[in-house]
Amino acid sequence: MCGIVAACVARFGKLNGLANIAGIIQFEHTDKTSFELWRRILSVNLDGTFLMMRESIPHLLETRGVIVNTGSTAGLMGLPYGAAYGASKGGVHALTRAVAVEYSDRGLRCNSVCPASIETAMGRPKFPEGVDMRLLMRPASLHGPRPPEVVADLIAFLMSDEALHVTGEEIRVDGAALA
Repeated sequence: MCGIVAACVARFGKLNGLANIAGIIQFEHTDKTSFELWRRILSVNLDGTFLMMRESIPHLLETRGVIVNTGSTAGLMGLPYGAAYGASKGGVHALTRAVAVEYSDRGLRCNSVCPASIETAMGRPKFPEGVDMRLLMRPASLHGPRPPEVVADLIAFLMSDEALHVTGEEIRVDGAALA
């Protein structure tokens, strides 16, 4: 991870922002979720976010930079057949709040976005046999899926000076799914 951050700083001379957008999901009945699958999902979604933040924070403190983490509405509610994913994203939200408070007096802002019903490959998962689709549709957008640009636009806003007083927030981009 530090190689990525070091390469960015070497190329551009500084680091103004970090957007943690990597993530994976795999649906499975909780009682059939292997520990290997559990660890893989937490490793990418939570550990990866932490490691990128840890390596970026010293550079972002120099520029009074911004971190935007990609959480999920699954980290704010129960996601059936997605216990590992929900736990990882709930962890991302807690990590975001901790960093926002810890570094607020040094000018670093940290927020998370919480997408749902976004048109990506992750938005077309495979479901295990025997799922209750009624439960899975609970957090669906009232307007149907939207393109990834709706999330990218929010990230761009949070990185901008217009969001100077926004930190420690979990901002839903979910078409009123959790309203």
